[in-house]
Amino acid sequence: MRIDISLKNIASTKVLQDILEKDISKVKRRVRMLKKDEALHLIISGEKNPHKELFSVSLKLFLPHKTIKVEEENKNLAKAFNGAFAALVKQIDKYKHMLERHLDKKRTFLTK
Repeated sequence: MRIDISLKNIASTKVLQDILEKDISKVKRRVRMLKKDEALHLIISGEKNPHKELFSVSLKLFLPHKTIKVEEENKNLAKAFNGAFAALVKQIDKYKHMLERHLDKKRTFLTK
């Protein structure tokens, strides 16, 4: 999986790197079944609003036949990243459930 991280007006700290590593590992665990021969790409963008104390995080995950985009804003940087990754994981789980349901229908049709 290819991962691109861009931060604007945010200093990269050890705490932030630990948060990102933990959350990225959750995403990697969930997309493990999807990445057969297809390339997966995760874009992580974090930005601090220069005029007020507000952080915005945007995540884009390019899957074989779908793109998932999640945005989150919060006054706390860690909460913004955690909220965005939680929403992304939820969307991945929905997509996997839909794929599994589709494959089950296909198998049932073929066995009849």
